[in-house]
Amino acid sequence: MLKGPDRKVAAQFLLDARALIPRISDKTNKAQSLIFIISLAAEIYPQLSAELLPEAVRAMNASENYDGGDLQIMIDVVPHFRVMLSSPDSNLEVCLKKQAKLDWTNALRIADDLTSKRLRNFAIVSVCGAIL
Repeated sequence: MLKGPDRKVAAQFLLDARALIPRISDKTNKAQSLIFIISLAAEIYPQLSAELLPEAVRAMNASENYDGGDLQIMIDVVPHFRVMLSSPDSNLEVCLKKQAKLDWTNALRIADDLTSKRLRNFAIVSVCGAIL
């Protein structure tokens, strides 16, 4: 767990990342990015995490391709050489489990607001699994 100055730097990083979200035009990437930030913020900056959840639900509902999976970023290192970075804790399940530990009623409400039946069922099971 981060403390003192490290916690302030991490919180500022999350706020800076949040400020960049509106610049993401792809709906699936926006949803994945929000879930990633929320997952990080749950431990460092819980109130930011709670503030971003409704925006994440809107992004997931707007995306036709969001599957609840991990955030993956492709980086062009040099011409003709790409690196794929993946964050295993940046998926919908981890995000909602962390949220359920902070406020399970809100996490369950958020899960129920998803329009995709598959994602909604998956999200509800994730929340219930965290509190049982």
